[in-house]
Parts: sequence; structure tokens; C-alpha cells
Amino acid sequence: MIEESDYIYIMDRGYPSRENLQSWQAKEISFVARVSKSLRLGILEEYTPTHSSVVQDAKVSYTVSQPPVRYVEFIDEKQRTYRILTIRFDLTDQQIMELYRARWTIELFFKWIKQHLRFTKIWSTKPQGIWNQMFLALIAYGLTLIVKLQTNSKKTPWEFFRLLQTYLYKTVGSFTKALNKKNKKTSKGRQKVPIPKQKVSPELGNVALDKKGTKERKRR
Repeated sequence: MIEESDYIYIMDRGYPSRENLQSWQAKEISFVARVSKSLRLGILEEYTPTHSSVVQDAKVSYTVSQPPVRYVEFIDEKQRTYRILTIRFDLTDQQIMELYRARWTIELFFKWIKQHLRFTKIWSTKPQGIWNQMFLALIAYGLTLIVKLQTNSKKTPWEFFRLLQTYLYKTVGSFTKALNKKNKKTSKGRQKVPIPKQKVSPELGNVALDKKGTKERKRR
């Protein structure tokens, strides 16, 4: 899938093997890829980092036969280290860092598609069938987003998508009414179950009750 040379491919550690890196460089494919520690690098020239999160910015080589590449190492907010290789010497170290950080947004987007648009199971094993399924999922997502923007809805994408599915074959008026309907909280939440208090009889000790004397008092 990595074939075009007029794109920037952002990849995680599973893709940039030594053979893949050599192939991409030979095809002049632009990439920003995270590499593992097993890939040995030789530093040729050091650059001064322009961002506080960037630890190292340098020109490096991983093989003798290929031109050198750029190495950017940065640390995120949770003190996790990322080692990035790229052929883009025209970008700043901060731009390269932000490019790779943007990959997580793409991951969340595909996660949403797989969970909510039933993309967990493929319909066909042929390449064209897989592409068609992807295109249909993207079209459904795009149309949902367009309608959501047009209606100025404050609902989440998943809430809006479920509502759109429910009123897909109904009138626009009913859909708009349901869209503007506010959810009323009917449940009182968790309630404490009252514990009945046990009636405790007073302790009077050994007392004899004179029933006859009591009746006589009542008569008087």
C-alpha cells in the first residue's frame, strides 16, 4: 500500500524494517516512521533541537548503500521515548514530532469506524472487495458528519449516528424533533435502603403486675 511518492506515510514500529526503508528510499517515498532500538544508527551530524520535548535531532545512517536519513527522538507527557526516522530534512523537529503525534488521531478514527460501522469482518478477500467495503464505510461516516454539521448538533458522533439510523426511513420533521429532544433524567439514581429500627422493650426488671388493682383504679 506504500507506493505513491507524493505523500507522507506515518507509521508505527511494525513497518520500517531495514528492507522496507531501503525500498522506500529507492522509490523516494516520504515517510515518518517510528523505529525500534534494534535498528543500529550511525550519527553523521548533530542538529540543535528547537523544542523542549525533542531530545536529539541528527543526520544518521543505518546502512552504507543508502543515503543518510534524519533521526528525531522526543519524549511525550508520560515520559515515553519515541525514535523517529524520516527523509524530510526540510521540516523542523517540532513538525516531525507533531506529524507522528497526529497518527493517534487517525488510529482513533479507524477504531470508531471498526466499532460503529461494522468493519470488524470483511465481506470479500479480494482487494477490490476490501476497497469497496472501506469506501462504503468512509461514505457513511462522511454523510453522517455532513448532516451533523448542518444541524449544529451537540451530540457525540456515535449518538448522532444511532439517531440517524433510527429515523433513516422516517420524516425529516420526526428526526429533527428527536434530535432536539432533551434527555430527561427519570431515574433517581442509587437510593439508600432504609433499615428498620428494632423496637426495644424497656428493661423493668422483675415487676409484678396487679391486674385487680388496675381495674379498680379505672372504675374509680
